[in-house]
Amino acid sequence: MIKLRVSRILLCVVFLTFIACDNESEVDDTTDDQVSMQDDDTTGEDNDDDTTGDDDNSDDDTTDDTTSIALEQISSEITIVDGTAVQGLPPQPNGSLDFQIATEDQSAYLGTGFLITVSSDDTPTGAYILFKDANGNAAESYFDVNFAAEKSAKRLGLRGKHATTSQTAKMVDNQFIEVAFTQNMPTGNFCYDICLYDNANNISQIVTRCVTVDEWGGDTNITGNWLFDRELENGIVLSNDAGETTVACNAGGSITVLEEMIEKDDWFLSLQPGGDYYEEYDFLSYDLDVDKTAADCEAAYLTTEIAYKDRYIGKWSYNASGLTIVDFAYEDLNDSANNETFESGELYFYEVDAEIIDGELVLSETVSFEGEAVTYQAIFKPVE
Repeated sequence: MIKLRVSRILLCVVFLTFIACDNESEVDDTTDDQVSMQDDDTTGEDNDDDTTGDDDNSDDDTTDDTTSIALEQISSEITIVDGTAVQGLPPQPNGSLDFQIATEDQSAYLGTGFLITVSSDDTPTGAYILFKDANGNAAESYFDVNFAAEKSAKRLGLRGKHATTSQTAKMVDNQFIEVAFTQNMPTGNFCYDICLYDNANNISQIVTRCVTVDEWGGDTNITGNWLFDRELENGIVLSNDAGETTVACNAGGSITVLEEMIEKDDWFLSLQPGGDYYEEYDFLSYDLDVDKTAADCEAAYLTTEIAYKDRYIGKWSYNASGLTIVDFAYEDLNDSANNETFESGELYFYEVDAEIIDGELVLSETVSFEGEAVTYQAIFKPVE
């Protein structure tokens, strides 16, 4: 349910002459060859830029020191969900495991963090991640991330809170690594080296990516109050009606009726200047009374209503990577006992496309379900 996007702001040069995934005390010629191979096969960067080993050229191309987050802060303010910190450098890659990463250099978000999206044609069981500052200086420990750990359900992307089809029940092909920040993480830039491993001790080549921690807010064209109008899947408008079911009538024959009678299904989204956001879901429906429907051979619904009115409060950011929204609080407007706060934020929209078309806010994302690319669009009308 996460937008996989290959267009990123390039804010620092990948330092592939520094070997991150190596448990040896010295970097040997074999490792140098692996770095060159990684340049050719995985990064898509120019080899002339990445493999010269010229310190002066590297300094010219990297992010300025004034925007590089200090290595001490990177080490103390970053954690990884399902990751264990290990002193030293990761084991040496042997290049025998397929590794694909969805992102080029990417954005991260204050008080929250970012996602690393990886996939493989093989069967990796984890990843090694080593963080560095924007000038290539590496932390003294790395993270060993376990893919087998049980993941909590996440509301990521357009399909998260307001899904209307069974498509979300399918497995997503990618593995998402959640990198979390403390509240003390500042804006600025840093990088990380990542490689995958499997149960047979095969270790992939190294990929290096750099990250920009952004302020909240962004493009003022998308600010305002918006009411959900319609949803498209691969350009086809999806119906918000409840599903149908067939009931056998007691007197013979059958009748096809709606499974629930929906009286209200509103999704309100407010993107406020400066990066604040909130949204509300207002839903009211009645379940089908199967017994009465069968007795009368006519659709009948229970008098007990199914209703919820939810509000999510948080922050939004928009840049060349897309629109990201992070929830920091949830309010049940029918029962405040269910209210929650999320100290480190809960990623909701993650770098989805956002644009104004004919006065409407159009949010778009392309996701992969079982190897099939599906494009969703949620379209909102302005609210005065």
